[in-house]
Amino acid sequence: MTKTTTHADYTKVRSFDYHGKYFRSRGPLNVSRSPQGRPVFCQAGNSPPGRAFGARHADTLIAAMAGDDPIAAAKEFRDDIRRRMIENGRNPDDCKVLFPILPVLADT
Repeated sequence: MTKTTTHADYTKVRSFDYHGKYFRSRGPLNVSRSPQGRPVFCQAGNSPPGRAFGARHADTLIAAMAGDDPIAAAKEFRDDIRRRMIENGRNPDDCKVLFPILPVLADT
């Protein structure tokens, strides 16, 4: 297949209209397909069930770390998720782990 800068062949694009109970849509959608070929799955939380679910299914994980050493906790979380992904037959580089930061610049 030749790579081009053309998003879609206009001769093959058909319009569609959907009207359901909870939403309606008029197409076609004017964005490219994601690399996953489906919506991105994002999981938030760091409970044991959340970690297990994220390691099996997520494309990205968000987890807030607290305690005396949040940097060490974040490293442990990431290492644990990578280990769990390998156990589930997934490439650990296929899931991005994100940690929110809450900087405090001065006393409030």
